[in-house]
Amino acid sequence: MVVVLMGPSCTGKSSVAELIGSRPNIQIVTGKEYLRLSSDENEAWCLFLDQIKTAVLSHDETIIYLLDDTAKVQDLMQISGVHLVKFSASLDVIRDRYENRLQGKLPGIAVKMLSTQKMMWDTVQCTHHVDTSHGLGVKEVAREVIEKLS
Repeated sequence: MVVVLMGPSCTGKSSVAELIGSRPNIQIVTGKEYLRLSSDENEAWCLFLDQIKTAVLSHDETIIYLLDDTAKVQDLMQISGVHLVKFSASLDVIRDRYENRLQGKLPGIAVKMLSTQKMMWDTVQCTHHVDTSHGLGVKEVAREVIEKLS
Protein backbone atom coordinates (compact mmCIF):
# COMPACT_ATOMS: atom_id res chain seq x y z
CA MET A 1 0.00 0.00 0.00
CA VAL A 2 1.10 3.56 -0.66
CA VAL A 3 -0.28 6.51 1.28
CA VAL A 4 0.73 10.04 0.37
CA LEU A 5 0.20 12.53 3.17
CA MET A 6 0.33 15.84 1.38
CA GLY A 7 -0.28 19.48 2.08
CA PRO A 8 1.32 22.67 3.31
CA SER A 9 3.73 22.92 6.22
CA CYS A 10 2.38 22.58 9.77
CA THR A 11 -0.84 20.76 8.90
CA GLY A 12 0.04 17.59 10.83
CA LYS A 13 1.43 15.26 8.14
CA SER A 14 4.61 14.35 10.02
CA SER A 15 2.88 13.86 13.35
CA VAL A 16 0.31 11.51 11.84
CA ALA A 17 2.98 9.66 9.84
CA GLU A 18 4.96 9.01 13.04
CA LEU A 19 1.92 7.35 14.63
CA ILE A 20 0.92 5.33 11.58
CA GLY A 21 4.52 4.55 10.70
CA SER A 22 5.29 2.93 14.02
CA ARG A 23 3.76 -0.30 12.73
CA PRO A 24 6.00 -3.00 11.21
CA ASN A 25 6.76 -3.04 7.45
CA ILE A 26 6.00 0.65 7.00
CA GLN A 27 8.57 2.88 5.36
CA ILE A 28 8.22 6.65 5.77
CA VAL A 29 9.71 8.80 3.01
CA THR A 30 9.77 12.57 3.38
CA GLY A 31 10.17 15.35 0.88
CA LYS A 32 13.07 14.76 -1.45
CA GLU A 33 14.53 11.69 0.27
CA TYR A 34 14.06 9.96 -3.07
CA LEU A 35 17.18 11.82 -4.22
CA ARG A 36 19.24 9.14 -2.47
CA LEU A 37 18.31 6.88 -5.41
CA SER A 38 20.27 8.91 -7.97
CA SER A 39 22.27 12.11 -8.29
CA ASP A 40 20.01 13.13 -11.18
CA GLU A 41 16.72 14.47 -9.76
CA ASN A 42 14.52 13.33 -12.67
CA GLU A 43 16.03 9.86 -12.63
CA ALA A 44 15.66 9.65 -8.84
CA TRP A 45 11.99 10.66 -9.07
CA CYS A 46 11.34 8.02 -11.78
CA LEU A 47 13.06 5.35 -9.67
CA PHE A 48 10.98 6.37 -6.66
CA LEU A 49 7.79 6.20 -8.75
CA ASP A 50 8.81 2.65 -9.70
CA GLN A 51 9.18 1.82 -5.99
CA ILE A 52 5.73 3.25 -5.37
CA LYS A 53 4.23 1.15 -8.18
CA THR A 54 5.82 -1.97 -6.66
CA ALA A 55 4.58 -1.12 -3.16
CA VAL A 56 1.02 -0.58 -4.44
CA LEU A 57 1.00 -4.21 -5.56
CA SER A 58 2.67 -5.54 -2.41
CA HIS A 59 0.75 -7.00 0.49
CA ASP A 60 3.82 -6.88 2.74
CA GLU A 61 5.09 -3.32 2.21
CA THR A 62 3.59 0.07 2.94
CA ILE A 63 5.13 3.38 1.97
CA ILE A 64 3.99 6.59 3.60
CA TYR A 65 5.24 9.52 1.57
CA LEU A 66 5.09 13.00 3.08
CA LEU A 67 4.76 15.53 0.29
CA ASP A 68 4.75 19.30 0.42
CA ASP A 69 5.47 19.93 -3.27
CA THR A 70 2.34 20.39 -5.38
CA ALA A 71 4.31 19.74 -8.57
CA LYS A 72 4.68 16.04 -7.73
CA VAL A 73 0.97 15.34 -7.14
CA GLN A 74 0.06 14.84 -10.80
CA ASP A 75 2.62 12.04 -11.22
CA LEU A 76 1.28 10.29 -8.13
CA MET A 77 -2.33 10.63 -9.28
CA GLN A 78 -1.42 8.60 -12.37
CA ILE A 79 -0.61 5.53 -10.27
CA SER A 80 -3.68 3.44 -9.57
CA GLY A 81 -3.94 2.39 -5.94
CA VAL A 82 -2.07 5.32 -4.38
CA HIS A 83 -4.06 6.88 -1.55
CA LEU A 84 -3.73 10.66 -1.63
CA VAL A 85 -4.61 12.27 1.70
CA LYS A 86 -4.52 16.05 1.64
CA PHE A 87 -3.97 17.78 4.97
CA SER A 88 -5.14 21.33 5.43
CA ALA A 89 -5.68 23.89 8.16
CA SER A 90 -6.64 27.53 8.32
CA LEU A 91 -3.86 30.03 7.71
CA ASP A 92 -4.12 31.24 11.33
CA VAL A 93 -3.66 27.69 12.64
CA ILE A 94 -0.72 27.05 10.28
CA ARG A 95 0.92 30.33 11.34
CA ASP A 96 0.42 29.57 15.04
CA ARG A 97 1.88 26.06 14.67
CA TYR A 98 4.86 27.42 12.72
CA GLU A 99 5.48 30.07 15.37
CA ASN A 100 5.35 27.41 18.09
CA ARG A 101 7.81 25.27 16.13
CA LEU A 102 10.21 28.21 15.78
CA GLN A 103 9.44 29.57 19.25
CA GLY A 104 8.88 33.10 18.03
CA LYS A 105 6.82 35.43 15.87
CA LEU A 106 7.12 34.94 12.13
CA PRO A 107 8.29 37.79 9.93
CA GLY A 108 5.78 39.07 7.37
CA ILE A 109 7.63 37.43 4.48
CA ALA A 110 7.30 34.01 6.15
CA VAL A 111 3.56 34.52 6.68
CA LYS A 112 3.23 35.48 3.01
CA MET A 113 5.14 32.31 2.02
CA LEU A 114 2.81 30.17 4.15
CA SER A 115 -0.22 31.91 2.64
CA THR A 116 1.02 31.27 -0.90
CA GLN A 117 1.78 27.64 -0.09
CA LYS A 118 -1.69 27.17 1.42
CA MET A 119 -3.39 28.71 -1.64
CA MET A 120 -1.45 26.38 -3.95
CA TRP A 121 -2.58 23.34 -1.95
CA ASP A 122 -6.21 24.53 -1.80
CA THR A 123 -6.57 23.80 -5.54
CA VAL A 124 -5.02 20.31 -5.43
CA GLN A 125 -7.42 17.39 -5.90
CA CYS A 126 -7.17 14.33 -3.67
CA THR A 127 -8.91 11.11 -2.77
CA HIS A 128 -9.17 11.98 0.93
CA HIS A 129 -9.07 15.28 2.82
CA VAL A 130 -8.31 15.96 6.49
CA ASP A 131 -8.71 19.44 7.97
CA THR A 132 -6.57 19.60 11.11
CA SER A 133 -7.60 23.09 12.19
CA HIS A 134 -10.59 21.93 14.24
CA GLY A 135 -8.74 20.86 17.38
CA LEU A 136 -8.48 17.13 16.70
CA GLY A 137 -5.48 15.54 18.36
CA VAL A 138 -2.84 13.65 16.40
CA LYS A 139 -4.26 10.28 17.49
CA GLU A 140 -7.75 11.23 16.30
CA VAL A 141 -6.43 12.47 12.95
CA ALA A 142 -4.35 9.29 12.53
CA ARG A 143 -7.43 7.20 13.32
CA GLU A 144 -9.45 9.24 10.78
CA VAL A 145 -6.79 8.65 8.10
CA ILE A 146 -6.69 4.92 8.82
CA GLU A 147 -10.50 4.73 8.65
CA LYS A 148 -10.53 6.53 5.29
CA LEU A 149 -8.07 3.99 3.93
CA SER A 150 -9.94 0.92 5.20
